[in-house]
Amino acid sequence: MKNIEKHIINYLNGELSKSSLNELENWLKETKNQKIFKEFVTANHFVDLKNQSFDLEKGYASFDKRTNEVKVIRSNFKKSYRSILRYAALLIVTLGIPYYIFNTSNSTQLTQVHIPKGEKGEVILPDGTKVILNSNSTLKYPLSFANDSREVYLEGEAFFDVVKNSNKPFKVYLSSNIDVKVLGTTFNIKAYPEDSKTETTLFTGKVELTYKEKKPIKTILLPGDKASYQKLKSKMVFTQINEFGDDVAWKKGMLVFKGETLENIANELNRFFDAEIIIEDQELENQLFTASFEKGVTLKEVLKSLEISGNFKCNKISDKKWELIIKYNVPMN
Repeated sequence: MKNIEKHIINYLNGELSKSSLNELENWLKETKNQKIFKEFVTANHFVDLKNQSFDLEKGYASFDKRTNEVKVIRSNFKKSYRSILRYAALLIVTLGIPYYIFNTSNSTQLTQVHIPKGEKGEVILPDGTKVILNSNSTLKYPLSFANDSREVYLEGEAFFDVVKNSNKPFKVYLSSNIDVKVLGTTFNIKAYPEDSKTETTLFTGKVELTYKEKKPIKTILLPGDKASYQKLKSKMVFTQINEFGDDVAWKKGMLVFKGETLENIANELNRFFDAEIIIEDQELENQLFTASFEKGVTLKEVLKSLEISGNFKCNKISDKKWELIIKYNVPMN
C-alpha cells in the first residue's frame, strides 16, 4: 500500500487524520505487516530526538527497502531488537501490537517497555541515555524529561549508560524499596521480584543508593562497588568487584554464577531460556554453585553440569520444563 509509509511518518509527527489511522490499523492486522512496522519504527537513526520529528526522505527510503526484505537481528538462542523508540512504544500500543504498553499515571504519560523471557532489548531514553534490558524486564519512563529530574522505574535487570546532566539527576526506582540516583555514569541493576536479592553494580561515575527500612539510609557507590540487598534479612551487603565482565555477561548471552543459590539460578534459567524449572525439594534451594556458560549453551547442558556438581537429579518433563529432586548418582534422561 503506497500510502502506508506516509501514514506511519505522519503518525509519529502527530499529523495523522482519523481516516488514515483506520487505514493504518487495517494494514497492521496482518502479521507480516506488523513485522515490517516494527523494523521500520526501530530505525532510530532516522529520528531527530532533539526536534522530535521524522526525516521524511530517509524514512520513505528505509520503509521501501524494509518492505522488500525484513530483517530481524538474532543471536544463537534468542532474537533481540535494536533501539526501541519512545515513538514506537506509543504507536505500537495504540494499534494493539504486543510488547510495548502506553500508560497514563497521575497525569504523567509513561511509556512501558517489557522484554519477554528469552529475549533482550535496548531502549534509548528521551535524553539519549542508553538502557539494555535483560529478559523478563520492564522499564517505565516518561515521553520527555520535562522537570528538574529524570525518573524511570525498573523491574528486572538492566544496564544503564546515563547521559551526564548536572541540572537533571537521573533516578531509577525499584520495587524493593531501593532508589538509585546518578548524574552521568554506567551501572547494572538486577531487581527481579522473584529473586532473593537486588544488586546494583557501579562501573563508572558515582551513584547515591537509598534503601528504605524504618528510615531511609543513603550510601555512595564508587566504581567497582557492588551493593546487594538481601530481602529476607532486610540487609544491604557491600562488596568490591575486580572483574566487571561477570556482572554484565548476560549482555553477551552468557550465564555466570558465583556462589549463587540453586533457587536464584533456577529463576535465572527460567528467564534466560523461557523455561519452567521446579525445585521439588526445598533443601536444595540454598545449595551454592559457581559456574559459567558461553553463549549458545542449551538448557539441558546447563542442568547437566549443575547436576554433576550438585546433590540432585533433573527430570525432564518437556523441552522447557524440568524438575530438580534430591538423588545421588542418577544420570539425566
